[in-house]
Amino acid sequence: MRLTDLIDCHCVTEDGRVLGRVFEFRARRHGGRLEIEDLLLGRYALVERYGAGRHRPPDRRKRDDVVHEVPWQDVVRIDGRRIVVRRPEA
Repeated sequence: MRLTDLIDCHCVTEDGRVLGRVFEFRARRHGGRLEIEDLLLGRYALVERYGAGRHRPPDRRKRDDVVHEVPWQDVVRIDGRRIVVRRPEA
């Protein structure tokens, strides 16, 4: 699997709750390997990729402007175009 295969996958919890689509991810190079740290969900994640969202004042943001981060360690499995994650602790 390539990292770009994760883009546009649907992310759901183990109990079936839909979290959104993957628009971006964060990764860090460790030695010679690239390790995924977070999946970024929500339409605004693509804007964050280019740094444009960071400069918008919080009072001017819309509800859909939110970028949801899912830690890679919460990924349970990948079923085709669906990524299943543990439900976050409340």
